[in-house]
Amino acid sequence: MAMKNLTDLVPGLTLAQDILTPNGRLILPRGTLLTDRHIDYLKRWGIARVNITEKRGIHIEPGEVLGMLTEEIEGFLAPIFARNDLQHPLVSAVYRLGVERLRGKAMDGWKPPRKGASLPVSDHRFKDEFFAGDYSLKELIRHEVQLSSFPDIYFKISQAINSPLSNADYLARVISSDVSVCAKLLRMVNSPFFGMPSRVDSVSRAIALVGADELSTLAMGISAISAFKDIPENLVDMKAFWTHSLAVGIISRRLGEDMPEVAKEKIFVGGLLHDIGKLIIFKKLPEASKEVIINSQTNLLPAHQSEQEILGFDHARAGSLLAGAWSLPDFLRDQIKGHHDTGKMISREAAIIHLADFLAIGLVFAEKGSIILPALNPSSLKMVKLGPENLKDVMTDVEQEFKEISAIFFG
Repeated sequence: MAMKNLTDLVPGLTLAQDILTPNGRLILPRGTLLTDRHIDYLKRWGIARVNITEKRGIHIEPGEVLGMLTEEIEGFLAPIFARNDLQHPLVSAVYRLGVERLRGKAMDGWKPPRKGASLPVSDHRFKDEFFAGDYSLKELIRHEVQLSSFPDIYFKISQAINSPLSNADYLARVISSDVSVCAKLLRMVNSPFFGMPSRVDSVSRAIALVGADELSTLAMGISAISAFKDIPENLVDMKAFWTHSLAVGIISRRLGEDMPEVAKEKIFVGGLLHDIGKLIIFKKLPEASKEVIINSQTNLLPAHQSEQEILGFDHARAGSLLAGAWSLPDFLRDQIKGHHDTGKMISREAAIIHLADFLAIGLVFAEKGSIILPALNPSSLKMVKLGPENLKDVMTDVEQEFKEISAIFFG
């Protein structure tokens, strides 16, 4: 046997020892006759050195390697789906697609995170602005609104739209006054997400093609990402938070495509902002939020149920009240408030966001944050065209759009 650096490996060499993940799962067994694909696979896993033997090895296809990882992947997914019935056709289909999706990520070097990796680490500096039991949700919202406001650009756009003296050129000037929002907006409009036949190089042209109301809604969604600051980094990973939110927005828009009565841009922004209630809880009650997250993952409770146990209210209610205090449109308040409803769903848009949230968590678009899947509300499926037979087609479209729009929002 001899140790070799990965850079010195060539096809035809044989592994003398099993290659394991840090937590002991098998990547490649000893005796494997290495191919170019195996060597590339080891690189993706970050393996630096391996033991090589002179003995002739056995040929193992990379597909068989993924089979060895299936147990680990399913072990990672099992607690996520703990509150759902895996016998339900759609739940089962989401689970199977989740395994398939993570297998693909494993080929690119993804490793299931260790248990508890997303739990917050308190350095004893978390300080709630209210003592537990001494605050009400309305008091918390009132206190936040007094100290901060939604980005000015949204209110300027809203005022321009509602003014009888406004026109497309004036609205374009208002949007263009915020360089960051304007740049992201034009990149979105020019992406395959919108499928414009030719390049759109001005906000005025974008308004003409997309519509003033739709474009202003998108501008609001884009600006919202900068609305919350001062959230402790060791409490929540904000990149993961907005990654999940963006995935929910994109999935919501895709689910609404076959419904003429659903405004695609509005449902996208509704998905993007569906969890803003969590942000005010994180900001005002970081210590209580830590307990919510630990309770959620320890007892396999979805975030909104853990919030109810610890706080007495959930982020859907908090987000709806915050949207109202900021005078955000009624359609947003309804979508935010209703996406975790457990009874019969009345709002089609809230049902769409409920399903989009279900898919984004179940298919692990973000590995941190809300990682326990809320129970699927069967009434949502009566309002939205989604079943096991079209799930993969829907998510194939979403995956491509997610890559494109993520590059715009986070690039």
